[in-house]
Amino acid sequence: MLNLQKLKYLSAICAYCNKVLPMEERTNDHIIPRCSGGITDTENIVICCPDCNGLKGNTLINEFLETYPQKAECFYNYLNMIDYQTGNDEYSGAISKVLTKSLKMSFIRQKRRAKRLRQRQKKQAQNIKEQLNEEQNIEYKYELSGKSFYINELQAKVLDYYLENPNFSNYKELAQKLGIGKEKLIREITCINNLTGIFKLKRISENGIVLNNLQCENIQDKISRITN
Repeated sequence: MLNLQKLKYLSAICAYCNKVLPMEERTNDHIIPRCSGGITDTENIVICCPDCNGLKGNTLINEFLETYPQKAECFYNYLNMIDYQTGNDEYSGAISKVLTKSLKMSFIRQKRRAKRLRQRQKKQAQNIKEQLNEEQNIEYKYELSGKSFYINELQAKVLDYYLENPNFSNYKELAQKLGIGKEKLIREITCINNLTGIFKLKRISENGIVLNNLQCENIQDKISRITN
């Protein structure tokens, strides 16, 4: 179970209005007030802003949430946020023990909605990631063998340039076109070469990258980009 220090650290929003709270504005509220027998323990504490703390005062949590139904939704969001950060529902389970049946059922419904929303967001993020990967992985093939390989967008620009300029012997022109430095260009050429072995890298000197022609001297052996 969380200790109070950890709870305060995790509580970036007010439990009753969901206002974003800097650390110095995070106050402890006893959901069962001390005057009603409540103890100063994590299972009886939520973190809230000074205004909401003053508004609730010595009111019991059920009476407070029923009087201010808009704050009930914020309260459920807060509990879900803590559970999400801790990776379990120990905190919300302990706090919800004192809630009335109707409030507890409302929290369960909200928790299910929040879970479905996170799942949708996770799926959308995964779809976007896959789409970006598809867009960045560009297919080429060896004309003679018909074998294909994939490289990313920057590597494709490097390879396209060398396919169009097979006698190119200085890195500066290409690096300037791509807006990258010598070291980055060398890394990309090395990556392409690891996949294809098409370059004969003679040496790397202060004057630039010196390459032989592509190994594919015959046009039939050249590499072509596949466009859908």
